[in-house]
Amino acid sequence: MRPFIYGILGLLLGGLVLARPALADDRVALVIGNSAYRKITSLPNTSNDANDVAAALRRLGFSSKVVLDGTFDDMRRAILQLGRDAREADMAIIYFAGHGIEVGGENWLIPIDAELRSDMDAESEAVSLKSAMLQAAGARTLGLVILDSCRDNPFAALMQRGSRSRSVDRGLARIEPTDNVLVAYAAKDGTIAADGKGRNSPFTAALLNNLEKAGLEIRFLLASVRDEVMSATKRLQQPFVYGSLPRTPIYLKPPAPASGPASASVTPPQPLTEVERAWAAVQANPSIAALDVFIRRYNDNFYADLARVRIEELKAAKLPSATPTAATSASPRPDASPRPEPPAAPKVAAVPTPNPSPSPTEPAQPKQQAAPAPTPAPTPTPALLEAVRSRLVALSVAQQEADARSRDYAGDRNSKAMAVAPTKRLTWRSTSRASQQAASDAALESCQVYFEEACILVAVGDQIVTATQPRDMTRTRYTGRFEPERIPFDDPKRPDVVSYRQVAKPKAAAFHPWGRLFTVTDAPGQFEAEEKALGLCNDDPGRKGRDGPCFLYAVGDNVVLTRRLTKPRPLPKTLAEAFDYFGNTVPRSFLTQQIVPHKALAIVPETNRTFWFDHQASASEAEQKALEGCQLQYQAPCVLLASDDTLVAPDPWKAPRRDMPRLSREGNYSPDGVPMYSGKEGFLTGYGALSNPKAMAVRANGARVRTATGKTATEAQEKALAACNDDQDPYPCFVYAVNDRLVLSQHRTEPLR
Repeated sequence: MRPFIYGILGLLLGGLVLARPALADDRVALVIGNSAYRKITSLPNTSNDANDVAAALRRLGFSSKVVLDGTFDDMRRAILQLGRDAREADMAIIYFAGHGIEVGGENWLIPIDAELRSDMDAESEAVSLKSAMLQAAGARTLGLVILDSCRDNPFAALMQRGSRSRSVDRGLARIEPTDNVLVAYAAKDGTIAADGKGRNSPFTAALLNNLEKAGLEIRFLLASVRDEVMSATKRLQQPFVYGSLPRTPIYLKPPAPASGPASASVTPPQPLTEVERAWAAVQANPSIAALDVFIRRYNDNFYADLARVRIEELKAAKLPSATPTAATSASPRPDASPRPEPPAAPKVAAVPTPNPSPSPTEPAQPKQQAAPAPTPAPTPTPALLEAVRSRLVALSVAQQEADARSRDYAGDRNSKAMAVAPTKRLTWRSTSRASQQAASDAALESCQVYFEEACILVAVGDQIVTATQPRDMTRTRYTGRFEPERIPFDDPKRPDVVSYRQVAKPKAAAFHPWGRLFTVTDAPGQFEAEEKALGLCNDDPGRKGRDGPCFLYAVGDNVVLTRRLTKPRPLPKTLAEAFDYFGNTVPRSFLTQQIVPHKALAIVPETNRTFWFDHQASASEAEQKALEGCQLQYQAPCVLLASDDTLVAPDPWKAPRRDMPRLSREGNYSPDGVPMYSGKEGFLTGYGALSNPKAMAVRANGARVRTATGKTATEAQEKALAACNDDQDPYPCFVYAVNDRLVLSQHRTEPLR
């Protein structure tokens, strides 16, 4: 018998799945530097490159493992471990400095013990780039593979050709990463990279020069590396990046937080380069013809790549050549002007977020609430209007858009702030907040949620902010457990928000960039909770449908805002869909286990925590042991979610709870009463023959049972618990029996005295 348990703290250890706390850091990295190749000449810089990159990544908060002169086994084990760590991480980076080779269109990273006498040997002596990409892809936000390995490879000249169809080429082949993976080559596919004459190769030197710059978004970081390498090598070496990412900005080192509007306003703007000025001019009216001219003039610059992408977008969407401004866009104008105070209704499960207003009103039902009397707007200050307009134009906002939005802002009430989405060149305003700082945060957060990119602060109150870098607002991309303080809105102490996590029922929360949050905690099922939360948010009487749909903020206790879900998730129909539905708390490794021996998975709906057993003689035995282990582990009756490969409960909230009788059994000890066991095991039948005082301790995780005798019953319990808990598992053992009396129903983790 082999038990498999998986809870919210689960991780995979070999063939045994145990519930354990997540040990991987939020940022993980593997750095490999291969220099002392055994069959060819050593590489001079790679050890320095690897050590320097690892040090920089550690300063950026990455848990970095370094492998110098890695053999095939060293590299394979390290990449597999990186993959395990990446499953619990936000970012995962693999950096490799050494020889790489293309064989038959496949890319291989070469260990120091490789001989590669034939092109057929790569699969058994080298590490596939695909495997490295696959392991890095487990990270939630970014998997990044950096290869300073496009050198002129001496192995190619030594290889015998086992097949005429298998070419062995210099450099590496082009690849197409998927998901959230980027792969950065030191030199474009089919070309080679230089080792350099200094401490580092030209590519790694440029990488180190940009890696720790604050506020440099990952795509711009790699573009800066490219430009520096091309300059340093007199355009002989062109780094290249493969893969694509969503529009949400990703930073290795986020922008430094502004100390306040006043200090930010005195920062002088950075002068634009020639290409940046040209790009800003093209962006003001990006016709295909203008973009073609830009590409011909600045063909080798990063902005030329953006121009090519924009041309494809214009052609594919059949858009007119002028980019729509807010006035002509299909999306309504993002606006944070004063709105009627929404109802609080503390006794109703769904409650909208109050909007700060100069004249708060008493809570009322939505259909009965009268709009507050309009307060005259302040007279626009000509100086402020012109200053805001000039700042918007400097940030490449179209003239018509800048004129309209500056007039709006100059007439807004304090406390107020404005932000700009840099790539879309549109604005978001926040007004009538509790303070200037609250207005600043609200403008930046709402702008980032609405436009899916970090925004630049333009003005706070009557002060112009001259910052040129976007400010990444971390609350907009938070994906952990529901925490009121991490919600991008102004009222984390609202009663329904504070109590949200304590509700043990189907629940959901919906959010709109205006800073409105609606919670639902009284629905009969999870689908209904999500549907109701979105419905209430979209029907918000204060907003009246302006500025687009609401997003699911939380499903259960898990924050999902970054997924930008505008509809309730459909209930799963298959086991594979169920694993996507319930998220990371359900172990995907359950899907890979063979049906025979049989397996079963139980779940606690309130927390999505799971427990499973496999390698059982029958499906009924697997189901019983999974349900018993789940109830013992989490001290609550559980629901059978899956049996073998069949989804039993698409909506666990509506499925029956299974209160397992052996968990509440009292009276005298009997071997067949121990949960998760058949009763025929020798250590269970032998317990009755032990002399008193004696005790037995049990734990679901690992299906552990330990027995002990002592001079007193207390001593016997202490010894049994100590033996049961000796593996540092996060889940405690319970006293099952004292002498011949059952005490498991008391759930005691300390001796019964």
